[in-house]
Amino acid sequence: MSTLNTASVFINKINQNFPVSGRDNDTQGFRDNFKNIRQALIYTDEDVEYLKINAVKLSETNNFGDNIIERASFKDCSDIVYDETETIQTGDVELDYSNGGFQKYKISSGTHSFSVINLPPTNRSGTMMLAISTASTFATTVTFSAVNLYNYGASLPVTITGPNPALFQLWSDGDSDNLYLKQI
Repeated sequence: MSTLNTASVFINKINQNFPVSGRDNDTQGFRDNFKNIRQALIYTDEDVEYLKINAVKLSETNNFGDNIIERASFKDCSDIVYDETETIQTGDVELDYSNGGFQKYKISSGTHSFSVINLPPTNRSGTMMLAISTASTFATTVTFSAVNLYNYGASLPVTITGPNPALFQLWSDGDSDNLYLKQI
């Protein structure tokens, strides 16, 4: 990408007082002005194209590529809800952190182990809420798997009964081997 200063260099070279009225003006002045105008437009076009691709857009999803947004204040924001309750999960379930901050699953009877993929990258923490409901009146148990599972308040395996979903908060500390868990 060029910089706005590059376009400015050529804009500043344009002689605004050329041609001089009532004088025989050298054609070199015309050529120089047209050359500088053209070059300024080329660099400006490159800058505009870069901004069209990389600027924050209000009407579509923006991907900041794990870059830092600094000194921001958020008001009236929400998390994306990823709802997989239309499909009854059997066996182990792999949660994709990138699907959203609140995820809902319905599971069959039996034992299910939940694991999380696509946690935030190194030195980035992330959290998500997980709602698990059962499609069965039979014994349904849930456990979680990670290289290092830090359990705060859930007696694993958790038995899920009744119509209300079991709620869990999961978070990472920037190490993809670590998963923190708390039953709500």
